[in-house]
Amino acid sequence: MSNIQYIDAFSHQGMVSAKEANHYNEDRFVVTARCVAVIDGATSLVKIEKDGLNGSVYTSQWLKSYLDTADVCATAKQTLTKAAGAFDAHLKADWPEMYHTSIPERGSASAVVCQFNDDTYSYAQVSDCILLELKNGKWTQLTPASWHHHEVKALALFAKYKQNHPKASTAEIIQVPEIRDVLLGMRKLYNKEVAVFNGDVAMETCVIAGERSLKDVEALVLVSDGMGHPQYDNETYIKAAEAIYNSSVKTYWQDIKNMYDQDPQFEQYRRFKHMDDATGVLIKFKEGH
Repeated sequence: MSNIQYIDAFSHQGMVSAKEANHYNEDRFVVTARCVAVIDGATSLVKIEKDGLNGSVYTSQWLKSYLDTADVCATAKQTLTKAAGAFDAHLKADWPEMYHTSIPERGSASAVVCQFNDDTYSYAQVSDCILLELKNGKWTQLTPASWHHHEVKALALFAKYKQNHPKASTAEIIQVPEIRDVLLGMRKLYNKEVAVFNGDVAMETCVIAGERSLKDVEALVLVSDGMGHPQYDNETYIKAAEAIYNSSVKTYWQDIKNMYDQDPQFEQYRRFKHMDDATGVLIKFKEGH
C-alpha cells in the first residue's frame, strides 16, 4: 500500500447518556499491510456470555483477530467467506451453547473489508457498515445502508411510544411487541436477503462485493452505522465522509456526540439509544499515485 499517504482510525463505545458510556464497545477496526476493515457487532438476542463477552462482542473480536493475522485471499469477498467458515468451526468448538441457537438469535457482526493491490482494491460488505470513495472531488457510497427501510419503520414506532411514555428506557421500549416484531423481522432476513457474519456459510450468497481501480481515488472512508450523521437521510454517510475527510475521525465523532448530547430526549434525532458505538477509518492516497 505504498500509494497511501496516511490512515486515520478511531473507535468509541456508545453512550447511555452524555456522560455515561455503554458497558463495552461492540465495534472493531483492522489495519494491516493489505487489509482495512470496520466491524460492528449486532447484539445477540440470547442473553448469554462467554468470558465476559456477549455474542456480538465475541463475534466482532474474533473477526478482528482473524483479519489481523490470517493470510488474505485474492479478493475481500473470498477472505470474508473463508473467515465465515473458520468462525463456524470455532464457534462450534469454543461456544456450543451459542452455536446451537437459531441463526436469527445468534451474536453476529456487520463488516466492510477492503483489500489492496498495487493499483486496484476489492471490497466486501455484510450488513450495514459503509464504504465511501472520493474520486475526482466527488464522494460515492459503494455499499448500501442495508437496514435503512426497516430501521426507519422501527424508529417511527419507537419515537411514538417514547413520546407517550417518556420515562421508558430503550430496553423496555424494544420489548414492545409491535417494535420487537419489526426488529425480529430484520433478523429473519439474515443471510437470506442481507448478509451478516455469524458463522452461517450461507452468508456468501448475500455479500455485497466489488473490485475497483485506485486511479484518481483521493480517499476511502469506512464507517460503522454509529458514525452516520444524526440527520438520518440518504446523505447520512456522505455527510459523515466529508466531515471526516475535512477534519479527522475523532473530531467528527466528537461533533456528532455534541449533537446527540443536545437532544437527550431523542426529539430531534430519532434513535434507539443516546449514541451507538461508532468506528471510522480514513485512508488518504498520495496525489498522482
